Amino acid sequence: MAQVRQLTIPINRVEGDLEVRLRVEHGTVVDAWSCGTLYRGFEKIMVGRQALDGLVITPRICGICSTAHLTAAALALDAIAGVEPPPDAVRIRNLTLMAELLQNDLRHTFLTFMVDFCNPAYRNLPLYEEAVRRFQPLQGSTVKAVLEVTRRILEIVAIFGGQWPHSSYMVPGGITTVPSQSDLLQCRHLAAHFRRWYEDRVLGCGLERWSEVRSAADLDAWLEEDERHRDGELGFLIRFGRAAGLDQIGRGEDSFLSFGALPIPEDSSVRPADGAGKAALIPAGLRRDGHFLPFDPARVTEHAAWSWAAEYPGGRHPFEGLT
Repeated sequence: MAQVRQLTIPINRVEGDLEVRLRVEHGTVVDAWSCGTLYRGFEKIMVGRQALDGLVITPRICGICSTAHLTAAALALDAIAGVEPPPDAVRIRNLTLMAELLQNDLRHTFLTFMVDFCNPAYRNLPLYEEAVRRFQPLQGSTVKAVLEVTRRILEIVAIFGGQWPHSSYMVPGGITTVPSQSDLLQCRHLAAHFRRWYEDRVLGCGLERWSEVRSAADLDAWLEEDERHRDGELGFLIRFGRAAGLDQIGRGEDSFLSFGALPIPEDSSVRPADGAGKAALIPAGLRRDGHFLPFDPARVTEHAAWSWAAEYPGGRHPFEGLT
């Protein structure tokens, strides 16, 4: 007789708004469903508000990526007003968003993902005790280091916005402040400090060496060529993941969508990738089955068939949504 279990698992490590249900037969997951359980209603909050209110309200959607929401609000207002921010304003917007992205990536990886390596289910792996030393919540050596370095990199946002999170220094057409030379030098110092930490602690090598890794074979060679590579946080992730068999599971579809980010100022020496279209450090586009296609926001549709929202036929563009 088959041993069948239905498990409901709340995923509340960050915001408590995701639930996963599993069907397990003989110890193997045979089906899974994920469900967003929290509706915060910002779509409704914004209805009837002044356009500029979005610069204050939408950054409060999240306490870890508020600059991203502020950026989206500012870009929308730029488009409505038909204005192009001057090059230096674009640079400051990009700088603060990139600082937050660095914080986001590190905290997601080390505080909400790699903490799972401390689960007793992995206790028989040779690297388990080292994982606990590194990633135990609020006590692991890596956890403490990440909290400190991400706090410091966010000072870049505070220099221009006065605070982080929930800053409101972007406005239609640019930003609200003109940085002084001291501000820019402080940002340069904070960025240099972060790079030194990242190269030493995460990579175990310089960014130039890491940029030479272009394939799985390159990655294996990089991992074996230096003990610092293996002992760095990235090297440890690779070694632990392989020991746990994580490299053999979870492969998704070969489809990736990018809305694009970090526009390149007109007078910049930075150049976009070949075929990237509008100049941006992160170009917009769709990659499917190894092919790259342009991104058309007019073709984005929202479907409610698998949500808690009232159903409607077909999909609707967000401008026509019925949330």
